[in-house]
Amino acid sequence: MAPAMTHADLIARYDGRVPRYTSYPTAPHFSAEIGAAHYQRWLAALPEASPLSLYLHVPFCDRLCLYCGCHTSVARHERPKRIYAEALAREIGLLADILGRRARVSQIHWGGGTPTALPDDCLTSLMALLRTRFDVAADAEIAIEIDPVALSPDKLATLGRMGINRASLGVQDFDEAVQAAIGRPQSFAQTQDAAQGLRALGVTSLNLDLIYGLPLQTEASVARTARLALALSPDRVAVFGYAHVPWMKKHQALIPRPPCLTRSRACTRKPRSGTCSNRRVGCCPSASIITPGPRTRWPRPCGPARCNAASRDIWSMPRRSCSGLAPAPLVRYLGLCADPAAHSRLRGSRLQRPPADRTRLRSAAR
Repeated sequence: MAPAMTHADLIARYDGRVPRYTSYPTAPHFSAEIGAAHYQRWLAALPEASPLSLYLHVPFCDRLCLYCGCHTSVARHERPKRIYAEALAREIGLLADILGRRARVSQIHWGGGTPTALPDDCLTSLMALLRTRFDVAADAEIAIEIDPVALSPDKLATLGRMGINRASLGVQDFDEAVQAAIGRPQSFAQTQDAAQGLRALGVTSLNLDLIYGLPLQTEASVARTARLALALSPDRVAVFGYAHVPWMKKHQALIPRPPCLTRSRACTRKPRSGTCSNRRVGCCPSASIITPGPRTRWPRPCGPARCNAASRDIWSMPRRSCSGLAPAPLVRYLGLCADPAAHSRLRGSRLQRPPADRTRLRSAAR
């Protein structure tokens, strides 16, 4: 019988760069062989008795966070947001027409970007359209991702009119030095106010997003952030590993270089070996604290109706589940968006729009 592997053995074997597996199959396995005709046939063949989950992607933010690797952009004016909302409304209509019925919907998730960056009337009208074209269950989970700094009283009231009952607050890190380095100032008080406002609104499930591997983080600062996050009594915490890819996301190169790095070790170009040589936490944006995977969740204890065996595990398996909000894997969900970021999952496959669609939309919004 072979001896049990130590932590050092496990790290030596599995510590390396691989495609993120929060969604599977991973991005390198996309193929043009599956096109619009396949998608339409798969949609038409969906069983009427099975409820759907809908994901709406909003590729806009009110501020640029330097760590961000999402499909988003900062829009200072309402015009591109309204043009996008119109495109999203058409997409909702097209999907409903192909299905040929008011399909039953049990989950709706607004992601981004920052979905609350859309004007209030766009959010409420799109939600009303969803309820018109789909049979949204009375107990449907309606979730949204939120930047606490941008959650004004008016926006909070809009979320109430939309029927939001699950929410995810972007925290990342509460340390002021780390926040300054990544261009995301956000006090604990602002996050606390947002959490309390959402609870008062009737939100029954609150998720917090944290990130490890950010510049200037230390084990002590990460532990402090975790304690502050837990003080907000979240129902779930999603922890992401920071991906430093400035050759893909140019704004990440604006993150100040820690003084312990020389120019030759600044990690601003794609590494040939796929591995950064500097692994000290808080020293290199590519560094990581040892965890089971790039996305980990700590769910709170909950009743049998909300939990399954997997979600009771303190290290729950990563899965595409609406920013850590869904308690169970989503076998079938449909992405609504004029942007490749909104994936759909049908028949064990993931589908997304071609990148050319994003180019056409942004050209029209200028």
